[in-house]
This record gives sequence, C-alpha cells and structure tokens, in this order.
Amino acid sequence: MAHSIPLKSLSLEVGDTPDVLICSASFEERCVAVPLNVASDSLKHALVFHNRALRGLAQQNLRKLRSKFGRKLIPVGHDGSGPIAFADIARPALARVLDVPAINFLIDITTFTHENLLILLSLLREMKREADTFTVTYAAAADYGEWLSRGFSDVRSVLGYPGEMRPSQGEHLIVLCGYEADRAERLIRTYEPAHLSVGHCNEFASIAPHLHQRNLEFHKRLLQFRSQVDTFDFGCDDPSTACEHILREVRRVPGYNAVVAPMNTKLSTVGSALAAFQNPAIQLCYVPAHEYNEPSYSLPGEMCYVFKLTLSP
Repeated sequence: MAHSIPLKSLSLEVGDTPDVLICSASFEERCVAVPLNVASDSLKHALVFHNRALRGLAQQNLRKLRSKFGRKLIPVGHDGSGPIAFADIARPALARVLDVPAINFLIDITTFTHENLLILLSLLREMKREADTFTVTYAAAADYGEWLSRGFSDVRSVLGYPGEMRPSQGEHLIVLCGYEADRAERLIRTYEPAHLSVGHCNEFASIAPHLHQRNLEFHKRLLQFRSQVDTFDFGCDDPSTACEHILREVRRVPGYNAVVAPMNTKLSTVGSALAAFQNPAIQLCYVPAHEYNEPSYSLPGEMCYVFKLTLSP
C-alpha cells in the first residue's frame, strides 16, 4: 500500500538502501522534489530521463540534478518523438545499470508522461532479475494550473500493453478521469466504444479535497458528452487499490475488448499497468498532447507517496 509522508522525511524512509535512482527531469519544479530529498552517498547511479526538446525550466532542473548527483548521474536523453524512440533509449540505459546480481531501485514517477512511465514499467518487468527490488515515490502537487495541455495527436495503444483485441467484440472503454476533459473527449470520439465507463477518484482516496472537487467537475462534464455512460470510482492514491477497481470494472462488463485510459494520477497509472499485467487482455491507450502549460503546470506540495512495487513476470 502507498503511504504519504513529508518530503523532508523521505531520506529517513528509504534510508541508504537504494542502489539506483530512476527519475525524470521536466519543466515541473516537482521533478526535483524527490531526488533532492534522497541521500546520494550510497547511490551507485542516478538515471535521469529528459526530453532534449524541452528548454528553459527543464534544463534548469536537469542542472540541479547534475549538481546533486555529480558523476553518478547518467543522463538519458530522448527527443520526445514517440514511444518506440523512448523504448529504444530506455532499454540500453537500464541494461547499463544491471551490472550487479541484485539492485534496489528507487523510482520517482512524478514527472514522467503517463505513456513513458508505462513503457518504463513494462521494460523493468521484462528485464528484472529475481532479487531486484523496487521502491516507488511520487511527489504530490499542491495545485494544478488552469489548463494542463493543448492540442492532441492520434490516440494510440501504449507500447507493451496491446491487449487481446477480438474484431468480433466491441470496445469497453474505461477512462480514469483526470483534469483534462478535452483530451478525454478526443479519446471517446476516436474509439466510439460500444460500452463506456468513466471513473472518478474516490473521495477518501483523493490527494487533496480541492483537487477531488475539480476531478468531479471534469467527470460530470464527460457524463454529459454521451447519453449512456457507466460511472465508478477508483483509488487514485494507491496503485494496488486502483488495480483492483480497474479489474472489477473489466469483470463487470464481460464480452468486450477492454481498453483502459489512465488519465488521473501517476499512482493510478501504475495501477493500470498492474491490472494489464494481471489480465493481458486489457489494452492501455494514450492521447499525446502537442503543448503543455510549462510555466504553471503544477505547484509542488510538501508530501510524497512511497510504496513497494512487485513486478511479477
């Protein structure tokens, strides 16, 4: 189970056990929240993924991490051109640190895109050895900007999560609603699913009350988008709970091709990956954005979530 702790207590929580840190340098200030609160003395490597096309704030944050980790930092630059290019750069980077019999990984999922995070989890699951362990952290946001992204590319299946799609069956599209209703509407228009379920965060599993209210507003907007929509709630603060809720929703509507769109927290996105690992028939999908609100995407909070992750083959 994921639990929430103050960021300033993170070094005490994880101690000196991590061998390898995996994180992402982005335009969000939150990208440095976890790494700057991790003791670096015992670390062997810090794999820092970054999009080379991002300048300004993203480059400033990368420099902060270089200053923190020095020669232990291994920059993993990608061009943001697509999932195959990301996987092609991520695989050898992970192989580079898998040079000892067992590794304790610390993975900061805070500012990876949903798609890149899912691809990374799939690769780690494929490449892990029996004795490798994974601790995952997520720095919570205090708030988000008025808008997060603009413009969308074509909807696509997430690399590594193709599902088992049967042409004779219609789609059951399961949307984990977040804060980008336009993006979700694009997804629904593209699939035109035979069955649509739109989930919102459970009130008691919300990261912050005002964010929960905002999530409900976007959820309500999506319900007006189509006349027949099923609703459900899910845990957005714990991957294992989110996984259970997704699998329950898939079982509730049998006889369809299950497609899940994780558009809420990165914690529930990890839950989507776990659901697809348990039920390979589930396909995960993603809607790439053309533009992000880089100057005011989010405000960093003072808390982070920590949990152990099991990546069974």
